[in-house]
Amino acid sequence: MRCMVTGGLGFIGRELVSAMRAEGHEVTAVDVNQDNSGASAGPVFQADVAQWSELVAALIHIKPDMVFHLGAMISTPAEADPQRAFRVNVDGTFNLLELCRQFGVKTFVYSSTVAVYGRAVSSPVGDDAPQFPTTMYGATKVACEQLGTYYHRKYDFDFRALRLPTITGPTRKAVGAGAFATQLLLQPALGNKYTVPIKSDTRVALLYVKDAVAALQKFSLAPSKSLQRRTYNIGGLAVTPGEMVSALLRVIPDASVDFKLDPDIDAIVSSWPILDQSNAEKDWGWRARYDIDSFASDFVAAARSNAAKKEK
Repeated sequence: MRCMVTGGLGFIGRELVSAMRAEGHEVTAVDVNQDNSGASAGPVFQADVAQWSELVAALIHIKPDMVFHLGAMISTPAEADPQRAFRVNVDGTFNLLELCRQFGVKTFVYSSTVAVYGRAVSSPVGDDAPQFPTTMYGATKVACEQLGTYYHRKYDFDFRALRLPTITGPTRKAVGAGAFATQLLLQPALGNKYTVPIKSDTRVALLYVKDAVAALQKFSLAPSKSLQRRTYNIGGLAVTPGEMVSALLRVIPDASVDFKLDPDIDAIVSSWPILDQSNAEKDWGWRARYDIDSFASDFVAAARSNAAKKEK
């Protein structure tokens, strides 16, 4: 199958591209950036999703059967430049939806987020709960979920979206409030001390990047007739930093971790609801592969392997 992954050089995009290629698919990463360092061998097409002509060129060149749309401005840069965020996240998604419809793309998989809900929901939150986003990033994702649903309703276009919690993995950059979950494991894995900025009992939804990729893959191949909705929640692990530290110590007994509260970060993290994924489990058989211990163990091993490769 020919696949196109926007944001293909990003944190999740690189992992998805690599996993899809490993399964024998013909995959092209599409990204506004040119830096392909660290990505698996394979084609990369440079394009800005906000630019219609560049997307036309990408689709003519790639001729994809399936598109994974991961390209977006995330929360911190989106708050700093909301106008650009709208052009990239909303205009870019509209451009891609319309061109994929015109080019006969069979399946369009969209990466959405827990940020669509905002703070006015109870936890765990279901797929159909009201959405009151408090950030530009969340607002753009709500708009795009609705655009995709419109395309499905009007054109019978196979749009499907996953709402993901905070994604963590050893290659995630230390940006945003959710980065604490990556740094809590990454720094001790590299022999460094880490100070956790949120309370030890603050419960947060996290998803290991390998499970995020597995969810996107499984969802993309689910028979359309089995899908009872266009957008599904993926819950991940509902864990506390204290539980993460305990799992880390079972892997690295001498890990150095302490806590120093940053009220601003804690307020942001504690506002994120846990996502109810029961519909994904029922409709297309989703099950996460990693529990807290296998997540910590695999993360540490991957982080150390990546560090060893850089030293060579």
